[in-house]
Amino acid sequence: IYKSVFMEVMIGVNMGVLKRISFFIAKLSILNKILLLCFLFAIFLVALVINNLNSYQIKSGPEMNIKRAYHQSILLDNENVLIAGGVNKTDNETFGLKSAEIFNTKENKFVKISDMNLPHVYHSALKMKNGNIVIADINGIEIFDTKTNKFNLLKTKPKYRFPEFRQYKFELLPNDKLVIIGGRIETKNGKQRNLRNLNQIEIIDLNNDKLVKTINFEGNRFGTALLKNGDLLIVGGKIVYKNKEFLSNEVFVLDSKKLQLKHLANLKHGVQNPFVFSNNDNVVVLGGENLFYYQDNYIIPKSQTYIEILDLKKHKTKEINISKILKYNEGFLLKILTCLINNENTELLKDEPYSYIMDIVPFVKKDCYLLSLRENSSANKMILLDLSKLDKIKISKVNKPFLPPYMFNTSFTTLKNEVMVSGGQVFFNDNRWLDGIGPYLEVFRATTNSDVSNKSYLITKKGLTK
Repeated sequence: IYKSVFMEVMIGVNMGVLKRISFFIAKLSILNKILLLCFLFAIFLVALVINNLNSYQIKSGPEMNIKRAYHQSILLDNENVLIAGGVNKTDNETFGLKSAEIFNTKENKFVKISDMNLPHVYHSALKMKNGNIVIADINGIEIFDTKTNKFNLLKTKPKYRFPEFRQYKFELLPNDKLVIIGGRIETKNGKQRNLRNLNQIEIIDLNNDKLVKTINFEGNRFGTALLKNGDLLIVGGKIVYKNKEFLSNEVFVLDSKKLQLKHLANLKHGVQNPFVFSNNDNVVVLGGENLFYYQDNYIIPKSQTYIEILDLKKHKTKEINISKILKYNEGFLLKILTCLINNENTELLKDEPYSYIMDIVPFVKKDCYLLSLRENSSANKMILLDLSKLDKIKISKVNKPFLPPYMFNTSFTTLKNEVMVSGGQVFFNDNRWLDGIGPYLEVFRATTNSDVSNKSYLITKKGLTK
């Protein structure tokens, strides 16, 4: 009854408004009616342009020759894309692929090339000064020659690390020196096996194929970024002190010429695996995770819900809260954990909002980034972040997902006017959302049916390049 009365009142009000508008228009002269019509048409055009600027074209690309997840893709100087390594089975992620292929952007197809010398997974693909590509992981280092399309294996190998996703970092300095940071090694105590931090930075001269320096450095899961002067910034990370894990808020810089490490500044918060971008005289720290503790027994990573901006000259930081955009709900994690500890059904919590940043990729326009969000209730959402003006950061939502639901561990490549997304792992059954709680929460990982994809997609933002 209440709804019916409310609807009648609203209809009456709206009819009254329409009558008044009609009466007002009827009293206007022909000239004023024409001017009003032009004004309304101008508003329509402006709305059309705004809609065009915030809309995205998402189309299917060609299929790769091999299914891949956890692979690397990188844009070559000839505007083609190198695809290398990864896995094509989900039952054991530590065995990588030797195979590689090239996406020919002009012919819009993937072409097989000769295999790499070693299998690679959890690896990096980095571009050297001469345009050749370094493929590096714990198995070894090889260089892709862009003229011959062949891979050449270096004799120098990094110190062995236990194969883990995002535990260690590979970065390439402008002088073609490869920096390997973090990671863990396996130790044995009788029959018991443990993992402990390696606490070391290695620097390898790729041109001379030799290890040139090692530096003692505590922790793993760092964020890194090259500054415009060529120095390497190392941000945050997870450290162990007196058998307890802590997150670092420290920022260090590695001098690319002297190969010396020094402390630069402190963030407001400790963070592991953040995405770090150099923006003129500022550094933007986004995503990653910080920790909170539950009953002193469980260490739970939670999604980072703010952006920190570090002024490199003043060594001061400011933060921008993005929790509303990420729909972050800390209480949700506590509910999930309680259910798991008490062996209770977690299906009732499926619709609670929770998301974290899976990946960030530069998107066509300078200082513009596409953020891939993974959510428990509707996966694969994304937002566009414009960092061109740090005093007024622009964030726009993308209304529809750019990938099929529950497709993850893909690889992104920024092309001239679009972003290519290739491969990934696809989950099928209903409890797969549990895997979206956080990339390091093994206690939450549900048993799922999954497969690896060979599909690719191209994302273009309408009007952005024009």
